[in-house]
Amino acid sequence: MPLSEMDDITHAAMAKSILLTGNWFTMHEGQLISFLKPPLYFWMEALSFKLFSVSDYWARFPAALTGFFTLVLAYKIIRTAWDRQTAFLTVLILCPSTFFIKYCRRAMLDMPVAFALCLGIWATVKADHEDNPRYLLLCGISAAIGYYFKGVQGLYILVVLPVYYVVTRRPLRLFNKWMLLGAFIGLGLIAAWALPQYHVNGTDFLYSQSGIGPIVNRGIPGKHNAFYTPFVKAFSVFYLMPFTLLGIALIKKLVPTENKPSSLKYLMLTWLLVLLAVLGSSSAFYIRYLIPAFIPMAFFAALATQKLSAFLREERSRPPLTAAFALVLLAFCVLPLRTDSGPTKYLGLYNCLNNIAPKDTKIILYKDKSYRFNQGLVFYGDRVLWKQLNSLQELRSVAAENPSAVVIVPAAYFGEIDGAGKLNIKKIAEAPGWRLYSAKLNLL
Repeated sequence: MPLSEMDDITHAAMAKSILLTGNWFTMHEGQLISFLKPPLYFWMEALSFKLFSVSDYWARFPAALTGFFTLVLAYKIIRTAWDRQTAFLTVLILCPSTFFIKYCRRAMLDMPVAFALCLGIWATVKADHEDNPRYLLLCGISAAIGYYFKGVQGLYILVVLPVYYVVTRRPLRLFNKWMLLGAFIGLGLIAAWALPQYHVNGTDFLYSQSGIGPIVNRGIPGKHNAFYTPFVKAFSVFYLMPFTLLGIALIKKLVPTENKPSSLKYLMLTWLLVLLAVLGSSSAFYIRYLIPAFIPMAFFAALATQKLSAFLREERSRPPLTAAFALVLLAFCVLPLRTDSGPTKYLGLYNCLNNIAPKDTKIILYKDKSYRFNQGLVFYGDRVLWKQLNSLQELRSVAAENPSAVVIVPAAYFGEIDGAGKLNIKKIAEAPGWRLYSAKLNLL
């Protein structure tokens, strides 16, 4: 299925622009420098494009890859912190969660952020369980990975760990030499990309999404988000949220069935509550921001499920659960899964331009939002918008001076063009959502 408009196509266009410009260090949208997000996901996409092909499939592949390893890490975290059966049940709960799974299949950054956070949590659990602080070295590296995926929005681990160590009365753990070394390495990795960008681009970079823009604005300027919104929205996307609440209520009474440090159960609670608190403090909130919180939500739901069902606690439950798990995976692999907003409705437009207009044709957009078209033109056609016009007078003037240019007119403005009288441009292609005009008909 074609990529969805906005984020998916934007990310794919930025990755393709790496190949078009040959610049792997500074991101572009077509010919324009972009600090929408740091480059790691775009590097992964661009590498997939270079090795295989530029396609919707390979644009999604990095998200699918990080989604798979997020499930692997979720299993390992809970098996180490709790027990094997709860770990298996947690993953079994995550897989039928269509909201979680579909973000493994979108070219977006929320699942990669969940992977980065899980990597840091896994290192923390291993350090506590094996009493081996060397694992803490990975915490700083996971923070750097989170930053490279989504800027400061990928640094959840830097909030979760301090709260966890304070709650478990071990604040000095934050100053362990391995933790500090990991933080130093992580900071160095971030600085290796961020400092040169700031040096060259100054405040444009600093206050962007790749810089401190999300902290300064606490989300998106002009947006408002009630502090309880993330918690309320969780009920609409996680089908076992009532079980999650039950698991949280029971957590003090529950103990692992294997010999594990009991303090680790508070790490899962800290993980969930910190994310809800951070998201609740932001001025803007999208439901997909909850993706990194799905793992602890599924863990607590698994605890509640086991408490309520004696069958699941018996050894004989493993074969039918394994069979059910395999069937769920098979269904998700074979059946199409609808995304949030569906595929772009302008794919036909991009294909049409590729077939009727030479690569050097100047492309003009009449009104509408330029980014909605520019990113699709870059990804599906190696093109960029030349100009955006906002009045009929501008259209008359520019079309007269550039007769071979192609004008894109979205459906909302058909009436303006039809009622404008003589424009000296003629319709060359049409679909319900768009039209193409040009003063020069013989484009080929």
